[in-house]
Amino acid sequence: MEYNIHSTRTFLALLAVAVTIGTGTPLAVYAGAGQADGKPQHANDENNRKKIREANDVKLRAQEPFYSEHAKALAEQYRETAEIVARQGGNAQPILDAAAHLESQSELVAKVRRNAVPIEIPQPVSHPKVHKK
Repeated sequence: MEYNIHSTRTFLALLAVAVTIGTGTPLAVYAGAGQADGKPQHANDENNRKKIREANDVKLRAQEPFYSEHAKALAEQYRETAEIVARQGGNAQPILDAAAHLESQSELVAKVRRNAVPIEIPQPVSHPKVHKK
């Protein structure tokens, strides 16, 4: 008879777990964990990752000795190409935007090399689901 009581307890425990999982109660707890300030945790993580990538890109470009000169030369070639496209009746604005972007990146790298602009890399945010030992 003791065997039947033990199997009944096991059955009830499994039934309680199945009902809890079926209703989605644990999922609701995790769904609201990263939304304390109104923004989803995923969006904050993506913003931090983007900032980290941009800072790393600038840092790597600053380490390349000829990046500024190469970017300036490429921007000048883009402007020449934009003139040709404009003469032929095309839309040269995207090409001019790319040239301006390269020019600004070249200036930023030059400032970083002169240490006029410090590179700040944001610290990664720890996730609440990760258990620290």
